[in-house]
Amino acid sequence: MKMTMKRSSVRIAVPGPAALVTIGLMVLGCAPEVVPEAESGGAAEESPAGAASPVRRAPTPPVAGLTTSEPGGAPEITYTMISVQTGAELEIELLDPISPTDHRPGDRFRAGVTRPVIENNMVLVPLNSLVHGEITAVEMSGGESGAALVKLHFMDVFFNGKEWAMSASVVEVQAAAGVDHPAGGAQGPMLGRIIGGHREGTIVGAAAGAVPGTAILLSAGEADSGLPAGTILRLRLDEPLVFGIPNI
Repeated sequence: MKMTMKRSSVRIAVPGPAALVTIGLMVLGCAPEVVPEAESGGAAEESPAGAASPVRRAPTPPVAGLTTSEPGGAPEITYTMISVQTGAELEIELLDPISPTDHRPGDRFRAGVTRPVIENNMVLVPLNSLVHGEITAVEMSGGESGAALVKLHFMDVFFNGKEWAMSASVVEVQAAAGVDHPAGGAQGPMLGRIIGGHREGTIVGAAAGAVPGTAILLSAGEADSGLPAGTILRLRLDEPLVFGIPNI
């Protein structure tokens, strides 16, 4: 019996290069999104120019070590601190008069630096720096002498844009040149007497002796005019004057 075998052919469709790329991306999970066609059968419409991108971008992480200032904020000023040693002297001129008859304890006064503090060819306390002081005691003699006593306390000095605490004592009082004063002529005579040490305990009253400051004793003729504006005071630092130079 003779058997006849028939050969049948099977056609296998081999995908093209573009299809192979698509299959590979689908395997890796990176296949592009297939945009379905509109119900009408047409192609999907393109996004109009200027439309927001659907891609969400992660915010840029901050850079370590950098700070962001507020809009319009001014940078902070830093200072290099310097100390003027105790015993350094400076000269000031009263801008406000001090009268034992018109002023009371607690009244403030101002003075300007007329001789700056200079060390090692460096100006530490510049000319025209503003000194703030306070009258801490006023005493009038009850006798016929007519003498008066005022006590001055210096609080701070303003320069380099800030007020710096200052502790100083008056070592000399001199009338301003050109000012007619009962104590002498117009060449800046010595004015008043500085009371300190053991002498203060015998001349200054208990109330005045308990407050800080330098006691200045004015004679009868001096008490009437007191210490007018323009009076020169020579100061000596009781404690170091610490201040700062701005870092520019």
